[in-house]
Amino acid sequence: MIYQKIRKRIYSILEKASLGDRWSKIFDIFIITLIFLNMINLSLESVPFIYDRYKYYIKLFEFISVIIFTLEYVLRIWVSVEALGKNSNTKKRLQYLFSFMALIDLLAILPFFIQKLFFMDVRFLKVLRLLRLIRVFKVGKYSNSIGALLRVFNKKKADLIIVYFFIIIILIIAANVMYIVENDAQPKIFSNVFQGMWWGMITIAGIGYGDIYPITVVGKLLAAIIAMMGMIIFAIPVGILGSAFIEDFDLRKKGRLKSLKLSGHIILCGYTKLTKEVTNAILRENYNIRIVLVTEKPNPDIKGIIYVNSDWTDINTLKHISIENCHACIIFAEESSSENPSSRKDIVDMRTIFTIYKIKNEYPDVHTISEIINPERIEMIKVNLKGDEIILKEVIDGNLIATCMKHPYISPLLYELMNLKGKIIKEIMANEIKITENCQYENVIRYGIDNDIAFIGLIHKNKSKLSPGKAEPVYPDDRLLYVTEGENL
Repeated sequence: MIYQKIRKRIYSILEKASLGDRWSKIFDIFIITLIFLNMINLSLESVPFIYDRYKYYIKLFEFISVIIFTLEYVLRIWVSVEALGKNSNTKKRLQYLFSFMALIDLLAILPFFIQKLFFMDVRFLKVLRLLRLIRVFKVGKYSNSIGALLRVFNKKKADLIIVYFFIIIILIIAANVMYIVENDAQPKIFSNVFQGMWWGMITIAGIGYGDIYPITVVGKLLAAIIAMMGMIIFAIPVGILGSAFIEDFDLRKKGRLKSLKLSGHIILCGYTKLTKEVTNAILRENYNIRIVLVTEKPNPDIKGIIYVNSDWTDINTLKHISIENCHACIIFAEESSSENPSSRKDIVDMRTIFTIYKIKNEYPDVHTISEIINPERIEMIKVNLKGDEIILKEVIDGNLIATCMKHPYISPLLYELMNLKGKIIKEIMANEIKITENCQYENVIRYGIDNDIAFIGLIHKNKSKLSPGKAEPVYPDDRLLYVTEGENL
């Protein structure tokens, strides 16, 4: 148990599991700082004077960095089993080992070990360490920005291709014209069209190194015209991307994004007062997981979610947000003020049932967690629709949904415990099982194991404790609770 707690805690630190996790934030800052310091250290090696003078410290810093990165890589492999999912621990570790970021981690430390083991010069492989900069984007707050960047480029790729194709045409024309005009005056400088292309590129881009420039009157006139055209041409893609970012931000704010290519995300269908509580409970478990809220209600501006303004009962809406790749789909009993109060509960449940039917019909492997108002509909959803987790609205809370998502198919066990189907809860005084003063709950657990009894907690005076820790003190007059099928101790 302690082993698993330590592993889970390390996982939360490495993966930034909590919004308020101070140690996780410190670790992220430390790793990002170390990455940038490695870039500086790598650059200093290229300066002979500095390298010859401080070679020992440069090598020492490289060695310490590789040890830290290696330790991080090994720890990530070890704790990868804590990731959400139904797969076995072995599959989870294999998934991590062959993930993009794991390969980047490996490439970041591999050159050092290759050089030490095979005594060969692999200095050119050190550039792979720069790939560790990609880890900067794993910090949760950058994830939405990266997604927006990819969406903008994908949306405007046709416009950008046309613009850059036009730039290439202008460059080729400028290179040929300048070669014709300047070749006689500067045969060594403008010796061919490719030299003219080099001049054209640095001129159109506005860099102007000054190593190649026209000296004839016609050449200077043409250079001025080309330079002005360059400013206009390069301003076009900036305008395209700028307007696209503004448009994307507006669409994201209004929840009007047409499609989202995601994987391993959680879909929340419907917005109720419980949604924010569920979101916070999920983020406490795994900060990196993407959450998509689908509702026709206004944007609630919950930090850490992607808002989609649409009808979640429409399967096409769910397809557009990659429901086939989601980790779980949670369907809330969202009520509408426009519905008749007398039939509102039935309408809400029917909407939930209709959504489950559509999901299971097309994507039977998608894990669903649904909130139901009428308990009489639970069996029908389980048997006929093959709904995975069904929770009554009156007993639901955010932590319960997060638990069902993290531990699939646990809800029947919870309901069995609440409803006690075929079972009863009994109690026994601690002194009846020879509990004396200064005893710990560990003795109760041991007694239960020896006698096949499932103790679930204790009541000390007027305070009840569910599954107390092993070190919890137990007194002779405490009442011990256990679940049984009717047999007495």
